[in-house]
Amino acid sequence: MQAENELKPCPFCGGKALVEERRNNDGVTKWTTYRVRCDSGCGAIVGAEETPEEAIAMWNRRKEEDHGNEERTR
Repeated sequence: MQAENELKPCPFCGGKALVEERRNNDGVTKWTTYRVRCDSGCGAIVGAEETPEEAIAMWNRRKEEDHGNEERTR
């Protein structure tokens, strides 16, 4: 069984995934977000989430787990 905070491999190339923290403090706005990206260079990336756990959950979600939401808008 996979731990809740363990990243699945990239769904496109099978490469290793990494969590990145992104910060901004330009004097006007201050924020921190988290995203997950493929470290193999295929370009897969998800998230601008408030916590690393939310970004990991977004990355680990796969189509076969999307019960009842076959039609999705972009």
